[in-house]
Amino acid sequence: METGLQLFGRLTSRPSIARISTTLFPNDLKQKEVVEISGDPASGKTHLLTSLIATCILPSNYEGFCIGGLQAGVIFLNTDLHFQIFKLVTILDYRLKHCRNADGSCLNPSQIENIIKSSLENLHIYDCANTFVLRITIHSLQQTIASNPKISLIVLDSVSANYWQDVHQGGTRKIDLYTDKILKFLQKIVTDFNLSIIYTRPTYFKSMSSKVNRNVSQHPLIGFINHKIELRRPTAHAESGVVFFRAEIRCHDKVVFKYYKNKLDGFEWIELDALPNQTTND
Repeated sequence: METGLQLFGRLTSRPSIARISTTLFPNDLKQKEVVEISGDPASGKTHLLTSLIATCILPSNYEGFCIGGLQAGVIFLNTDLHFQIFKLVTILDYRLKHCRNADGSCLNPSQIENIIKSSLENLHIYDCANTFVLRITIHSLQQTIASNPKISLIVLDSVSANYWQDVHQGGTRKIDLYTDKILKFLQKIVTDFNLSIIYTRPTYFKSMSSKVNRNVSQHPLIGFINHKIELRRPTAHAESGVVFFRAEIRCHDKVVFKYYKNKLDGFEWIELDALPNQTTND
């Protein structure tokens, strides 16, 4: 039976984050979908998350300037405790300083400060040092989400943070089952309130028996992942020596590869046509 809170959540209109990244989600990121971002250390997982969060929380327009944000609220479950608000502010500041209006003028420092302050009000950070705190936090989110119709995205960084602590306390040892347990717990809330989930994990954090296509679904169903993004090690361009990274983007019916560099304002996606004779070292 549907509760009053679930009915309210289902009927509440929330900002769309469908166009959060046309590169990663050319067919849009839909409500209730789950996105997994994996990668080796220093491949840019947290930087990509921070960039996506910046796009969510920024306004779309401000006093005649096209900012390009989605004006959406984000809940950030910080289990790895690696997230740095300073890096988010740096990305916001960099993007805003490069905004131009129709006559080519820039935002002034006061305007930039006001936009950053109002944007940060759309971000709700919860530090979760262990799985018990994570579970209690997720339970408490229902009231927070119900009272804030701007929230459209939940981010978990990362799903692996408390694994060994939980194993030591007698928890599930099989990594895939451990991940599924946390995701299903979180997806119940996402389904009730029509949100989306993005979570991270290290590349190595998977069971030996895992299959590449495991749990990739076309539909937003409990226990399934809809998009898998794996960030690969850097590769040097044969002629220029420029170092770039490769992202493997997988959905239910296809796999595409994109190349990128980490920049202050997020990721710079590189077209292969602009890199003749490149090598991938895979």
